[in-house]
Amino acid sequence: MRLPMSKVYRAFPELDRFDDAACRAFVADVSRRHWWSALRTAIFSVIVAVLLALGGLFVIVSEMSQRPNTLTQVGELIGLVAVFVGPIVFGMAMRDWWLRRRLQERIDASRCFACNYSLVGMPAAAEGVCCPECGAVTPVDG
Repeated sequence: MRLPMSKVYRAFPELDRFDDAACRAFVADVSRRHWWSALRTAIFSVIVAVLLALGGLFVIVSEMSQRPNTLTQVGELIGLVAVFVGPIVFGMAMRDWWLRRRLQERIDASRCFACNYSLVGMPAAAEGVCCPECGAVTPVDG
């Protein structure tokens, strides 16, 4: 489980034994390899954020039209949250979702073929990585 303001890579127990610099490099590598997917997620996030902001403005305008010269406190609060906070929270959530998904794919790809043990951070030899659990050798694809 990850706290909202903590680092996204700390959600993965496989990365706990690495320091922050190594984890940041791992996240940067994953982001670099999946730049097209990150761009699609960012475009989707911007579209939804704009829709949230427009929805918030609609709430404010509709409240003003029902009671000219005054806004109800609830309508004003909903509108302000939707306009300012909603898109920011949604964008952060989408970025975290995308990173968690890509990091999990990368970690799952580095498991032992025989016993499914995580081989993240294990030293590689010419023939591959030797699993410390079962002794099977898993080839490394780079």
